[in-house]
Amino acid sequence: MITFIGAHIFVVIILINSLMKYIEKTKAVNLFLILLITYDLTNILKYTAIMLSIEQGVISFVLATFIQIFFGIIFSFMSLKTKDFPLPTKN
Repeated sequence: MITFIGAHIFVVIILINSLMKYIEKTKAVNLFLILLITYDLTNILKYTAIMLSIEQGVISFVLATFIQIFFGIIFSFMSLKTKDFPLPTKN
């Protein structure tokens, strides 16, 4: 389980790096990347909670799983090219 958490932390770092490059290149925030980072952070927290306390961790695990099902439904309708939100810039 620790290896699983470590791998997902690595994936989150890669996704954050990708988001920063995307923001720098397009001057816009991509909703898909934000949701994907949030999904993966939920995954990390879900397994960390179960490792720290089995009683309270089970409740957190179940709640996080329902949230991830919601994310799965959202990802069925979204892709990387779905929506960009432009950032206000000073001239």
